[in-house]
Amino acid sequence: MDSSSSDKDAKLNQCEKAISHFPLFYLLNQKQIRELAKIANEITVEAGDIIVQQGNIVDSVFIIKSGSVLVTKIKVDIDKTEEMFIATLGPGFAIGLSPTGIFSHSGTRVTTVTAKTPTTLFAFRIEDINHFLKKHVTNYPALQKETDVLVLLNYLKKIGFFNIQLTSSLIRFSENIRPISCPKDVMLYKKNQEANQCYFLINGQIDLIDDDKQKNLIRQLNPVSMFGDEVLIDEGRYSSSAIAKTDSDLFVLHRQDLKQLMVGNSAISNFFIEAYQKSNRTTKDITFLGSEDVTLLNKITKRLKSLWR
Repeated sequence: MDSSSSDKDAKLNQCEKAISHFPLFYLLNQKQIRELAKIANEITVEAGDIIVQQGNIVDSVFIIKSGSVLVTKIKVDIDKTEEMFIATLGPGFAIGLSPTGIFSHSGTRVTTVTAKTPTTLFAFRIEDINHFLKKHVTNYPALQKETDVLVLLNYLKKIGFFNIQLTSSLIRFSENIRPISCPKDVMLYKKNQEANQCYFLINGQIDLIDDDKQKNLIRQLNPVSMFGDEVLIDEGRYSSSAIAKTDSDLFVLHRQDLKQLMVGNSAISNFFIEAYQKSNRTTKDITFLGSEDVTLLNKITKRLKSLWR
C-alpha cells in the first residue's frame, strides 16, 4: 500500500470516528457511517477565517477534526447592533448540526463561526447528505425533510430566486414544493398535455422532445434548470414531451400552489415571468402567447391576469 492510499484510509477512519461519536448519527450502522464518511471533504482554514456567516443559506455542515472556532451572533436592537459571543468549539463539535438535525429554523445560518486557530474540518455538502439519506437510510425522516428543503433553497439561490429577499415567501415556497425521483426513460409529461406542474431539475438529465417530429430532441436539460413553465399560461399545454435521460432528482410545484404563491406577491410573480421569458425567448412558444404586436412580457402578464381570476 502506497503512502497516499494509507493517508486516505487514515483520514477516512478519522472521519468515521467523528461521525460515530456525534449524537445525531447514533442510529447509523457501521456500513452507513463509512458511506457517509466517503462523501466528506477534509478542509483546513487559517485563524481568522470565517467558516460560516450568519444569514447565509445552509449549504454545508462540518465536524471539527482539530483546532478551535468562535461562535458569535449579531443582535440587532432598535438603536444598536452588537456582536454576541456564544461559544468556543473544538474537536468533535459540529457546525450547522445539532444532536437532532440541522441547526437552523429557516434554512439560514443563525450564527457566524470563525476559526480561532488553524482548524481542520470534515465538510459535508447538504446535497450529498440528502442523496446519502435517500440511498442508504430510512430511519431519519425528519433530517431527510430538512435536507430536502435546504437542497431546494440552495437551488433557488443558484437560479437567482434569492434576489427577492423575502424570507416568508421563500419558506412558503419550500412548503408547497415536493421532491421526486424520476428513473431513466420515464416520461414526466407528453406534448399537448395540460400543463398542471412545473419542474426544477436538481440532479440528472432531462430531454425535451417533439413527438410530432420523430421524437426530435429540442433541448437537453442539466442541473440547474426549470421547465414545464407552460404552467404559467392560462389553459397552457406543454409544448414538448419531457423524458428522463438518466435517473433524475427534481422538485415539482403544482399549478394551484404556484397560483397561491404568486397572488399578491409581485416579487415571486416577476421571478417566474422573467424565468419564462428567458427560457422561451428564442422558441416558437412566443406565438403561443398571443398576438405579435405587444412585448413578450406584456403577453405573459395578460395571461397571468387571466390565470389568477
